[in-house]
Amino acid sequence: MMLGLGLGGLGLAPPPPLGSGGGGAAPPDAPEALVMVLFGQSLNVWRGAATALASGPGYMPAAGVSTAVFPFAATNVEHTPAWADLAGVVPIAEPAGGQSPVAGIALGAAGKYARSYIGSAAIGARRLDVLWGGGPRAALHAIGEQLCALARAEGYRPRVHFYWAQGEADATAATGYATYLARATAVAGMLQLAARHWMREPGYTAPIYATYPLQQKEDGADREIKEALRQMARAVPGWVDLGGIYDMPANADRVHPTEAGYVLRGERVGHFIGATSPALEITAVTLSGTTAVVSFNRPITRDASLGVGTALGAAHARDGFEWLDNGTPVPIADVAYGGATATLTLAAAPLGPLAQQICRIAAQTTTGTLVSGAENLPGSLVRAAGSGWVSAFDPAFTHHVWASPQTFTGVVAP
Repeated sequence: MMLGLGLGGLGLAPPPPLGSGGGGAAPPDAPEALVMVLFGQSLNVWRGAATALASGPGYMPAAGVSTAVFPFAATNVEHTPAWADLAGVVPIAEPAGGQSPVAGIALGAAGKYARSYIGSAAIGARRLDVLWGGGPRAALHAIGEQLCALARAEGYRPRVHFYWAQGEADATAATGYATYLARATAVAGMLQLAARHWMREPGYTAPIYATYPLQQKEDGADREIKEALRQMARAVPGWVDLGGIYDMPANADRVHPTEAGYVLRGERVGHFIGATSPALEITAVTLSGTTAVVSFNRPITRDASLGVGTALGAAHARDGFEWLDNGTPVPIADVAYGGATATLTLAAAPLGPLAQQICRIAAQTTTGTLVSGAENLPGSLVRAAGSGWVSAFDPAFTHHVWASPQTFTGVVAP
């Protein structure tokens, strides 16, 4: 049932005016509601040419699933929403002809909270400094504040979560590792302050779920952004690293998922609500002669079913692993797996000192032109051991945690 611009359909009084405070914190014994706010750029915006999933078990702002489809966006996506855009909520329904992760998040999070309120404040092709300024910041605050107010008006205790999908624009702008990490850390801190204000709970730490961009067009710059995002799990309270998404169906531009890929990614975010960082990453690398032992943070397995990245760096890479000796690729002759380690046999012993050795995974250099196919997408054949979980949206798709894009520089002797 569509709730229109008010809450009359629920038998509740209209919410207080936007920005009026919406009352104090909800009673601690009230049923809890998920308030998920999507932050970032095009991977968190409605997009596409066909609808993959029309609805999900939750509620979205009255004007649409994303500020990108609000009426004001037709003239300037960086304008702030009008009151009518956020005055109420309606059941989640993606616009005809497109898809965002919102319905997938609602699907993956089903049953974890008494009710879900989800909205996106993301804007395509925007750097982090743009997203945290002016209209974009006001839109994010408006969505978070009002969804929390509506949850309280309906008798729920809001629990704010964020989903962060951003970085492509900063890679294109060559923002760099240190600058991006500093900006992202500051923005994440501001998101925490905002969540506490919206909820009226000063001690709350909001989970911030994050995935890595698919893009690898700018190569070195992309790797720096991805490495900065990986470090956020160590620098930011509440940061939940969900790892790479290169196993999901992607468009030929290697930047955006397909419509189904948007839903599957959202479903993965919803699945991990309440979890600690599940990302699969390298924790140590030793080198002796031609033998390098790569240790991960959990048991791994080789899975060639998707063939991601196999056409990239074919002369020197194997299974998504690459070895660089002072910047020069060293071919990998073989990879043997056991437990939480992968043992690389290099075709020749590196000549440089350990400080010049780099082990990379899922961070291959792409072709100069955009070529479709998973084999041309940076990725690996390495995932966490185990059976994964079957998608509720597409039972033919099984979710796994794949190795995160990573550039490891701390190589030591055994």
